[in-house]
Amino acid sequence: MKKIYLWPSQGFGDAICYNALIRNICDEYDSVSLFCSEHFFKSIRWMLRDVKNLNCISVPYSSHSAWEYYITNFIIENNLKEYDLTQASRIKSSGGQLDDNSLIKLAIHNDIAQFCRSIPEGSKNLDHSLSALPTDSDLVSFHTEKDLIPFYESYYMMYDLPVDYRFTHFYYERDMESEDYVYNHLNPKNEKYIFVIDDSKHYTLGRSICIPEDRLPTQYKIIRYKKELNYNDDRFIFFNYYKILDNAEQIHTTETAFFEFIRSMSSSLNTLPSIKKSKLYLHSYVRNYITTKIDEEYNRLLS
Repeated sequence: MKKIYLWPSQGFGDAICYNALIRNICDEYDSVSLFCSEHFFKSIRWMLRDVKNLNCISVPYSSHSAWEYYITNFIIENNLKEYDLTQASRIKSSGGQLDDNSLIKLAIHNDIAQFCRSIPEGSKNLDHSLSALPTDSDLVSFHTEKDLIPFYESYYMMYDLPVDYRFTHFYYERDMESEDYVYNHLNPKNEKYIFVIDDSKHYTLGRSICIPEDRLPTQYKIIRYKKELNYNDDRFIFFNYYKILDNAEQIHTTETAFFEFIRSMSSSLNTLPSIKKSKLYLHSYVRNYITTKIDEEYNRLLS
């Protein structure tokens, strides 16, 4: 019985992008353990709860260095052999498997940057309209690796899977009862509303990730995502907001895990129910994110 470990990027949006890749790897090995940031452990485990041979390991996350320190020590203490995704892919392509107690780094740090630089410029799915963003030099530097190639695409390319695999094989089991509970709690009078996803308590390079009030329509009730609700009630787990998303008049968000979730649920490439793209307003100017091209039906606001 072969057991392997997966070391992903720590973000929740990354985990959503990894969904199909993790499922693919779990199909190949007897037992798989996935490191998860303690902040997103519950949600990631819930998303993948149907994968019976997957174990999620909660990792303390007071800082990125603490995250790396924990996993690096785990590797040393358990004498794990490390592979990046391209190395694991070559072994897979030759008909082999990794040895027991191996670890795959899921396109992190220098691995993804090195791979991205190897892709011909004409093959990169960049959205050059993003040059309109008021991006300062610090943010350009911060997003250099993502500018090389959309990061979720590289995950799948490195493992020799089609880029669209991320969408065609994205899956999670819905909890309709909890979705109804969340909807009724947040909109008990069944009013028309917009759903707003930002985070005034979260900062990127010293900037609050908050959509200005004057950028929101005033003719509807405003329901804001409050992650604190999930702290004491599992019914408010991220994925149980699907009914809220689906029934909103408009959705206003920055580049968040919610946006990656909506993209996954709005794809025509899988069998999951879609969320209407035209009602989503992506406030890209808030985070100055350099990211992949998105479908034209989405409303992308650059300033």
